[in-house]
Amino acid sequence: MVKRECAFGFNLKNLQMDQKFQRSSMKILIVSIYSDRDSVGIAKYTADMAEWFSQKGNDVEVIAAVPHYPEWKVHTPYKNWFFQELSRYKTYYVPTYIPNINNISTLRRLIYEASFGLAIIPILIKKSLKRENPDISILIYPSMPSVIIGYIYSKMNNVRSIIHVQDLQAAAADSLKMVKVRFLSGMLKKIESIILSKSDQVTTITPKMAENIEKITNNSKKVLIVHNWADIENIVPCKKPVSAFGLNNLDEQFNIMYAGSMGEKQGLHIILEVAKILQREPVKFIISGDGPYKNALIRGVIEQNLSNVAFLPRQDASELSKLLSIADVHLIIQRKDATDLVMPSKLTNIAAAGRTVIATATPDSGLGNTVVKNALGIISTPENPEDLAEKIIGLISDIDRMSYYSKKSREYAEQNLSIGSSLENLESIIKKIVKGDLK
Repeated sequence: MVKRECAFGFNLKNLQMDQKFQRSSMKILIVSIYSDRDSVGIAKYTADMAEWFSQKGNDVEVIAAVPHYPEWKVHTPYKNWFFQELSRYKTYYVPTYIPNINNISTLRRLIYEASFGLAIIPILIKKSLKRENPDISILIYPSMPSVIIGYIYSKMNNVRSIIHVQDLQAAAADSLKMVKVRFLSGMLKKIESIILSKSDQVTTITPKMAENIEKITNNSKKVLIVHNWADIENIVPCKKPVSAFGLNNLDEQFNIMYAGSMGEKQGLHIILEVAKILQREPVKFIISGDGPYKNALIRGVIEQNLSNVAFLPRQDASELSKLLSIADVHLIIQRKDATDLVMPSKLTNIAAAGRTVIATATPDSGLGNTVVKNALGIISTPENPEDLAEKIIGLISDIDRMSYYSKKSREYAEQNLSIGSSLENLESIIKKIVKGDLK
């Protein structure tokens, strides 16, 4: 595998769009609380999806909250109010209550999602009255309120619908004890089950999540897989730089990176526990990104006087290859209670960058199975800092094994993670649903 010198600030190419396919003409409505091409996770996947379908000749509209994730503040130059943005497709942004990043409680999270759900109603009513309804609506889950309202709108207007599940939100919240009131937690799980059962079609991103959805819905319908993707043209294997983003002597140490959003319930404190165990080793932990738990991690580093931990802000998409190239190993942290209810989106970019992964996951989980089966790296026992530290030490002295994992990671990305292969599959599903061929 050839590693390139990665320059800062290169211009992103257009996503891979296969122009050889016959141009279709479907009207597609995508409803998602997150949609932002310059963001991460669900926000970027939603925007990529809209762009891809529009470039295939479809009439695409998106209803979303203003870009705000993962910093939990409205991105410049947007304003938190109703307005439209027209590019290749049309986006309706709606005002949404966005809680302060340092004070995101379960209640505030529920209000946040409910406010978005209520804000999309005027747009859907207008569409209904003007008979500007789509052929199909794609409802991105989470969040629950917008999926429910989007589903009701679709049924009332004889529009077919797909619920695309990125996270099993209610089930994950219950497993992680995020909702303290048992009655409310049970009610949310019941609503999740009903809405997933009633949709014309459910898609999700991993076989394990599909299995869980089928259990939740009592096998009422077959759940289809639409894998997440990576921008494999722009995220490429790069040589490890000597210095980058204000960090120096990167080539003289073993760098371990966590790059992504930082939520309170992700179990990220394990990174500091491992950093403390490995203080005497030639290891540097680099934590990059934003989220509600970042300040707590910074306080933990100061309180424990951890000199082997550094923080970086979230980087622009144009810098992602450079950022990921800093690390010898990338961490994907999951708590054991949520291993098959969510699938970390960061895995796709790490694979595209040709880097080794250590994931805290069980062998039979979706994440663990993907990492081990495809030789993307190794897994460590969830919530066990001693085991994670041991796995890191094992890799430091085994350069050949790391080179093998890096090579296999890039091969996996090239063979499985192109946007075309994923969304051509979704396009096929949509056409069958619209034609009535998929029951």
